[in-house]
Amino acid sequence: NSTFNVSKSGINNDFNAFYKEKENSFIKAVIDENNKGFLGSRIRFRLLEDIFVGNKKISKGSILYGQISGFSMQRVDLKIVSVFTKGEIFPVNLSIYDVDGMKGLYVPQSVFRDMIREMGSNSVQGTQMDMGGQGFFTSIGSKLFTSTSKSIANLIKANKAKLKYNSYVFLIDEKQLKNSKDQQKK
Repeated sequence: NSTFNVSKSGINNDFNAFYKEKENSFIKAVIDENNKGFLGSRIRFRLLEDIFVGNKKISKGSILYGQISGFSMQRVDLKIVSVFTKGEIFPVNLSIYDVDGMKGLYVPQSVFRDMIREMGSNSVQGTQMDMGGQGFFTSIGSKLFTSTSKSIANLIKANKAKLKYNSYVFLIDEKQLKNSKDQQKK
């Protein structure tokens, strides 16, 4: 609630100026480094256009820093919560959206998918295929519990994502996104 509004640089409305009828407010940026990110890792973004934070202009090519704020099946959630420019810090609330229009960055190498695959292979390895008794099912259950425990422990240790240099993203102010959705409903 106490964050500054972030918007693209204004469109020139001077007399006889050419300008687009209506332009979206999504701010274009790229990831400015290759990075193996963990929860809380700092990620560097480079602006592809001028923006305003409150009434302060931040020029195209400037660097902003965000953090990995969470993981889901094949997405990494990233947020920018402050902007440092010309000796001042401005609190903001920018979420990172991928070019597919979904919140977060698409990461095809999913740790979660690897965990499920590992659970399946570990639970069957070393189990004798004696279907004649309950020993088979007890053995499978025991192996499944052990592999699940190991996989969850590995997941907690290895919750990471490879973020590629020059990946295009949109920086979207959550307040503005909510306001535009509310106005469309009217």
